[in-house]
Amino acid sequence: MSKRILVSSAGWHAALCCVESLSRNGWTVDILTTSRWMPAALSRRTTNAILTPAETDAASYMQKLEETLSAATYDLFIPISDLVVEHASQPSQMIRSYTRMVLPERSSITAADDKGLTMELAAKLGIPCPETLLPSSIAEVDASVEKLGMPCVVKLRRGSGSAGVLIAHTAAEVAEFVEAR
Repeated sequence: MSKRILVSSAGWHAALCCVESLSRNGWTVDILTTSRWMPAALSRRTTNAILTPAETDAASYMQKLEETLSAATYDLFIPISDLVVEHASQPSQMIRSYTRMVLPERSSITAADDKGLTMELAAKLGIPCPETLLPSSIAEVDASVEKLGMPCVVKLRRGSGSAGVLIAHTAAEVAEFVEAR
């Protein structure tokens, strides 16, 4: 009997890599996708492309995920995108009642997603990092800009990829970025 895996986020390169690698190693791989035109959905190695609501619609997405898991037997579910990791970590008992999942407990995800905690851990371990300031008020933001100088990189405390990142050339850009959040 073939082993069967469900992978999320067909538009992500990581999903395509999962599909390709797992199928080459004898796994049957189904992909969750918001469009049939996503790379992993189009792969000849994908067994089934299952249409889902947008990942931004957590309730509808998770309902479709539960329907999918209850309709077929999967040996494993691999959430790929940040949004699906976020959604799947909330009701992980629901998912785990159907299959195994490659995902740590919610507290570990929260800690890993926090750039402040990550920088503190890196400093504690002696890993070199750029100077990092974690202001908690607009006044502290102004003091941080004064200390760092321009240009500087401003990142949201939570987020990944290039979302929530600004290369600021003026203090006004920093203030506008922070106030918009």
